[in-house]
Amino acid sequence: MNVYDLLHKELKRLDIKEESIKDEIKDLPLGTLVRIKRNDNVYVYLKHRENRKVISVYVGKEDDQNVVKIEADLRKRMVLERELKKTDEEKTLIQKMLKVK
Repeated sequence: MNVYDLLHKELKRLDIKEESIKDEIKDLPLGTLVRIKRNDNVYVYLKHRENRKVISVYVGKEDDQNVVKIEADLRKRMVLERELKKTDEEKTLIQKMLKVK
């Protein structure tokens, strides 16, 4: 097996990994959690943009279990987005290497 075959094989592997990461990301929430204090209570909202509009969705009080789950999902999304970026950079590098003769 020569170097070009190995690079093509690695490129395919990265394509599969990229699709897998994208599938995981699409199931996770998008946005940021915002905490607003009113009286003695802290309320949590998930805010994100759709086109130019800011969408705000009430999640629950700060100690609510749903808030903890969404925080974990947002952290997971951030890690996956970094991994996706790294995968894309690796694919770009391999594609450049394949163009060299």
